[in-house]
Amino acid sequence: HKSGIAAIVNHLGEINSYGSVVSVSTYAVRPAFWLDLSGEADSVVTPYQPAEPGLPGMTGELKAGEIYTFGSFEQDNKSGADPIEWQVLTVKNGRALLISRYGLEAGAYSSSRTSPAWENSSARTWLNGEFYNKAFTSQEKKLIMQGANGGNTANDRVFLLSSEEVRQYFKTEAARCCQPTYHAGRSGGNVNKQSGNSWWWLRTSDSNSSVPSISSSGSISTSGHYADNKTGLLRPAVWVDLSKAVPPTATPTQTPVPERFSAGRNYSAGDIFTFGKYEQDDQAGPDAVEWQVLGVEDGQALVISRYALENKPYNDDLSDSTWETCTLREWLNGEFYDSVFKDEEKARVISVTNKNPDNEIYGTDDGNNTRDKIFLLSLDEVNTYFENDKARQCQKTAHVKQYASVNGYAWWWLRSPGAFSFNAAAVSPTGTVFSAGASNTNGIVAVRPAFRIDLN
Repeated sequence: HKSGIAAIVNHLGEINSYGSVVSVSTYAVRPAFWLDLSGEADSVVTPYQPAEPGLPGMTGELKAGEIYTFGSFEQDNKSGADPIEWQVLTVKNGRALLISRYGLEAGAYSSSRTSPAWENSSARTWLNGEFYNKAFTSQEKKLIMQGANGGNTANDRVFLLSSEEVRQYFKTEAARCCQPTYHAGRSGGNVNKQSGNSWWWLRTSDSNSSVPSISSSGSISTSGHYADNKTGLLRPAVWVDLSKAVPPTATPTQTPVPERFSAGRNYSAGDIFTFGKYEQDDQAGPDAVEWQVLGVEDGQALVISRYALENKPYNDDLSDSTWETCTLREWLNGEFYDSVFKDEEKARVISVTNKNPDNEIYGTDDGNNTRDKIFLLSLDEVNTYFENDKARQCQKTAHVKQYASVNGYAWWWLRSPGAFSFNAAAVSPTGTVFSAGASNTNGIVAVRPAFRIDLN
């Protein structure tokens, strides 16, 4: 919005037209160009997408639409087989129907056009022979049910869906679209140059020369392709017996419940105690607030909330503001302070004079020193009391909006100014300190209150 500032897209996909200082080096670059699609060219291959973190192997707690890893197969043409990702189509009567998330192999449905019925197809032979034996361990094979799909798959462990099953389990064309793995694309899979999707085979009981398929746009093609076309994807499906799925045994980790604050105790940096109450799980009533000790001096402890407690803008309107004048300071020392602490607890919250230095990098003025009971850490303090990015990472409570976090870690405000008088510095979900800051009206950044408590 002014010279020296470039617009950005934040980690939530939001366009920030106020932008950031062009000299900040922490933003990623997404190159773009126009590609000439005219003439002959090699297929555009979409690289293999790695599994989402935290998805376990098979357990007894599956739900339709979820993605799980199970078995392994070559997918990136590098060293060794890779975990196969499966989409759950349905769960009933203690069993689950899974289909591979990606097209795992490119190949013909049948070696001959004259007899493409499923029973005689080379795809069926490969899936229940070479693929089955390569992809699954002996323990995993125990979960895969034989003949569970019925019909013309009565003796199969691995099969392809029929057009009727696709209509039943995939309600939209978009849901039917399938991308190849890197291996399948390089093995001859036909890849749409614009979408990166490929067409994939369906199972049929007919003996016509063509076999139904799903197009790269997700539509069902009953006429499909000739059975010996080698550019279609094979997208295996299996039924698994959930009663035989035994989750790995592990001893549950017991998170100790922090003790209540105890006057006269010898606290030190890193200790956690509860003090005051604030709504954190959006259930019945406020919950005990956990506070982390940052430092102890002269019978006082500087503490900060262990979790991000609330989403609040630094200031209610996009105008020049300092810590002294912002609406967040008013809320912390008013509504928050009054609702969280009882009278006897308020007696232990020390009113302090906070120095509010200018932003050293950008020279932004932060106004006058302030007298506060509750406050946010400054740029100097967040670097002094946290030794690295990991230590600065802060998880949110259930009350804090999910979209304001990355893997459960929140952005959180600092009281120091950012690059401009309408910005405030912040800490990212990865623990990185952003001196340039965020727009002060940003309502997704979380609040991590701090105060000094009398230990005597």
